[in-house]
Amino acid sequence: MKKIKLFSAIALSAFAATLAVQITSAVEVTSPSNKAEATTDGEITFGLDSTVVDPPSIEDPTVPDPKDPDDPNVTDPAAKSALALTKYPKKFSFGDHDVDATILYDTSVQHYPLVDQTGVVYGNENVGVQVQDGRMNNDEWNLTVELNAGSFANLTGATISFENPIKATQYVTGAGANGFTGKVEVAAGGAAAQFFSVAGAGNKAKGFSSLSFANKTDINLNVTGDNIRTGTHTGTLTWTLSGTPDA
Repeated sequence: MKKIKLFSAIALSAFAATLAVQITSAVEVTSPSNKAEATTDGEITFGLDSTVVDPPSIEDPTVPDPKDPDDPNVTDPAAKSALALTKYPKKFSFGDHDVDATILYDTSVQHYPLVDQTGVVYGNENVGVQVQDGRMNNDEWNLTVELNAGSFANLTGATISFENPIKATQYVTGAGANGFTGKVEVAAGGAAAQFFSVAGAGNKAKGFSSLSFANKTDINLNVTGDNIRTGTHTGTLTWTLSGTPDA
């Protein structure tokens, strides 16, 4: 019987010790801070929205694309969270011209603006470029244009120039997107030129941003008269969008 009593006493002593530990684990106010602190964890998760959306109008990103069959731009849908080039010109045609000696021996620059066969400038939309930025973690991007010579190389010194850009942006913070001012000119086989960008801390252009041209005379092929050669000459404009995508 004594052994049983002793076991009970030991068990009671252990329970009391456990109870004491549980009681003293509470957050107590102590010296010298005279404070008690406790923490509670919180959590929320954000993912990338992979829903593919159609780009809006290049002239006004708040309205839908008119889906004109005469649209001068290639239109490519992208995921909402992407950094993407969603519109860019399909083709630039600078016409078919008969030239004579008064031009062929002229060393001044001849300008040949865009032409079309329908009498419509660009259908229902301007020609140009459109960038979508749906990223959360990154804001800067840069768009350049380069003229790969092709047979334009036969037209020594030939360039394509852009003037009078019209900028439209959906959501702007700070300076937003920067389009070029004045004139951008790219030489056949030459270096790429800065065209459209977002740069610098605090500057954002989210949703859709575009740089477009309302008149055919805003885009020209330029070459001096004495460097004109017979035949059809072609080259390719390369549009390069760079930036850091969200992981």
